[in-house]
Formats: sequence, C-alpha cells, structure tokens
Amino acid sequence: FYNVIGEYMRKAIRKSANLSVPVRADIAGAFSDLAYYLDKFGIEKGEVTNFSLPILMKISARIDDENGSMVVRLPDLGEEIEGDLNDLEKQESNNISQIIIHFVNLFNLDTSGLIIEVSGGGQIPPASGLGTSSAAGIGVIMCLSNLYGIHGINPCELNYIVELSMGIMG
Repeated sequence: FYNVIGEYMRKAIRKSANLSVPVRADIAGAFSDLAYYLDKFGIEKGEVTNFSLPILMKISARIDDENGSMVVRLPDLGEEIEGDLNDLEKQESNNISQIIIHFVNLFNLDTSGLIIEVSGGGQIPPASGLGTSSAAGIGVIMCLSNLYGIHGINPCELNYIVELSMGIMG
C-alpha cells in the first residue's frame, strides 16, 4: 500500500492485538523528569529506581474496516481522539498520542481504521505518578508491533521513540 506521495505504508497483518503491562511506582527518578534533573545539575548519568505493582494497563489495537479514521480511546482520562495524525498532534499534553505519532511515523504505518484503547480499568488516578505514561507507552509500542508484524525492534529505534516522547513530556 502506498500513500499519496508514493511512499510504502505498512499495513496491519492481523485484525487485533491485545496485551497488559504492569504499572510501576518510582522510588527515585522517573521517565519524564530524569533528563531534566541530570541536565539541571550537570550529571552525566542517572538511574530510575522503581518496582511494578499488581495493577495492569490494558492496551488493545484493532483495525476497523468500516471506519477510515484512526481512533484513540483513553477512558480513564475521559478522552477519545478521532481523525488522523494531525488530530493526535494537537494533543500536546497527551503522552500516549505523542508516542503513537512517533511510532507510526518511524515505521510508516497505514492507520486507516486503527482503533487503540488504553485503560487502567479506573484503578489508577490520572497524574498519580505511578508511571502510567511509560507503562502505557511501552504497551502501545508492543501492541502496534504485534498488529503490524514488526518484530525485533532495534533498541536504537525504541530509544529514538522514547527520546522523542521524553522531549515532549519533559
């Protein structure tokens, strides 16, 4: 499948993919603030110390052949975004939308009819500091990888997505 300017676009190889990832609690450092403190205090290296909790983020991705638009549902935040990557781009403070944009662009995915849902089942209060953004972000990346048949993601590619997202988040 090719887009309007003739570039190859990767199509989904299955109709749906689902997974669950554990939420984590940070003891020291965090996904979105570590880079800020390292830079502020001139420290070259840092670490994030955390542990996982028995609370799972559920991520699902599927292709709806009846709908040409992409839909991102975040029921815990009361959000649903429908449209294309430009509509996701407007969600500057929504970390999940930003991760989706970078992943789709990096792998040139055809998002026609793509529906993504990310939920903690109402168990995790928004902005709780429980690492929901990073857990959900990795979950979305793995779920989309499964849906589109992207196996063995190069650590450099994954790091690129994380760094772009950190720049937006931090």
